[in-house]
Amino acid sequence: MNRLDDTLEIINDLITVNGQRIWNYQLALKASSNTSDLELRGILEQIVDQSQRFQEALELQFLELAHDLPKRGNPSGTIVRAWRIVKTLFPKSTLMPICVAFDKGERALLKAYRYAEKHTSTASSLHKLIAIQKRELAAFYHQYKSLYRERQFV
Repeated sequence: MNRLDDTLEIINDLITVNGQRIWNYQLALKASSNTSDLELRGILEQIVDQSQRFQEALELQFLELAHDLPKRGNPSGTIVRAWRIVKTLFPKSTLMPICVAFDKGERALLKAYRYAEKHTSTASSLHKLIAIQKRELAAFYHQYKSLYRERQFV
């Protein structure tokens, strides 16, 4: 695989994990529709909006480099393989408290971004985009992690 293929694989993986993040938090929003906790709903909506922005920016980077749309379906890059391993830690039969899902999922996403940042050229606009998105994710994670601890969302 050449450098461009590796880079496109990383972008496609980040697009995929952001898409899964959107889907997971939309499910959490749907599940919390019966709750009157507007603060929790607001946080979940922010997460969905953030991932949609990230996904769009990554798709533009992919298009710029590949002159084609990202592959859909079943990507198998390093980031997606690691993401699948993390997802196996989530129990399928029982509901997990939102704070636990948030903590595990967001830490896994930050690790994916650290990997992507390490494996892209520091001179590229993609590297800068990944670094910006990673900083935003980290700030968001730290801001809301303390809120989750304080409020004990379930």
